[in-house]
Amino acid sequence: MKNIRIAVWGFGAMGKGVVETLASKTGVEVVGICDINKDIVGKELYELIGVERGSRPKVFINADINSILDQDIDLCITATDSFTKKAFPRLKLVLEHGINVISTAEEMSYPKAQDADLASKLNKIAKENSVSILGTGINPGLMMDLLAVCLTGAMTDLTKVECKRVNSLSPFGPTVMEEQGVGMKVDEFLSKVEDGTMAGHVGFAESVGMIAEAVGWEITDFKQQMKPIVTNIDRTSPYGFAKAHEVAGVNMTGKRYV
Repeated sequence: MKNIRIAVWGFGAMGKGVVETLASKTGVEVVGICDINKDIVGKELYELIGVERGSRPKVFINADINSILDQDIDLCITATDSFTKKAFPRLKLVLEHGINVISTAEEMSYPKAQDADLASKLNKIAKENSVSILGTGINPGLMMDLLAVCLTGAMTDLTKVECKRVNSLSPFGPTVMEEQGVGMKVDEFLSKVEDGTMAGHVGFAESVGMIAEAVGWEITDFKQQMKPIVTNIDRTSPYGFAKAHEVAGVNMTGKRYV
């Protein structure tokens, strides 16, 4: 059986983590990496991630996605965006090359929750090119939606679903740090919440929408709130820094009602 040939578009913290995981698997072969970071373009993949290449062919970071997609590729993993609208042009390009897609964009876990038209367009483009598209990740995509749906399969009387998760932001890249307000002054954070420009955790609408459809619930109001988590000490990570008394994360909830 031949290996599944995979390209990865986006080599930030998320894309790099995906590639490191793939490098430990059998039956798959990473054949292309696209990223526009000038510091890594042209460098060899396995040297960058510190993994023994063995008999695998060399792969060099390439800024030109078209030259990668023109290869013999079975699957492209896109790790560039959080939002369906921003991810759409990239996803469309890959699908029109006749290549299956997995997207890490949080909203792509259940895109019709907030953009049914774009979800329908992506579905149509995929079918026209006889390929598939999947949006997934740890959360949303598994921890606070798919896992909950699977657990309901053992229940005879379901009246409420509640999912809670606490996680460390430290491994995440600069995009997530910005979305979560890491390093912001509290006043700036609250101002952004007030005017609707603070992203926080992306995916609550998608998670609750996915659960509701899976269990057959008709849902009404959707409410979301976010509050700053303020650190009392300086905190640093590979991609973020928050001084004492600055924002180091978000306490956030999303709720829908039956």
